[in-house]
Amino acid sequence: MMPRSLALFRLQPRRPHGFTLIEVLIAIVVLAFGLLALAGLQLQMLRFSQSATLRTIATAEAASLADHVLSNRLGLDAGYYNLPAAAAIPACMTVAGCSGQEMAQTALFMWNQNVADLLGANAGGVICVDSTPGDGTLAAPNCDNLAGAPYVIKLWWKDDRVGAIGQFVTSLQP
Repeated sequence: MMPRSLALFRLQPRRPHGFTLIEVLIAIVVLAFGLLALAGLQLQMLRFSQSATLRTIATAEAASLADHVLSNRLGLDAGYYNLPAAAAIPACMTVAGCSGQEMAQTALFMWNQNVADLLGANAGGVICVDSTPGDGTLAAPNCDNLAGAPYVIKLWWKDDRVGAIGQFVTSLQP
């Protein structure tokens, strides 16, 4: 027969020591990974939000130039908006006014300044007659001037958050 003290000892289950501490440490590690994933998701959202903002600005600026082009119908019909040399003509800022060609040059100059202010120093654009609007770069816009092709407004900017060159193209049928 066993002594009474040993019999009681055997009937009581043994409690594991330190097991809850391991559970807490695992929970903290899992929570830390979850928070890191959430921070990464927030960073991606910030990048894409900035890119969307730049694209929205490019869209608004292209619409602005299209409105200006359509308001100078004589300059448009004469072909002055097909790759005009961007230059600020002082006469266009006076009551006397300027010619349709000078208006086209001044409009493109002021528009490119506004685009650079809003989209960054390396941003810019052109307006030209082009049948393949999706090609080209700011340095070489690749406008083919084919008869019957629409006027195209092309914009480029550097999207630092995504690490790519952004491009927006829209056509204009007068």
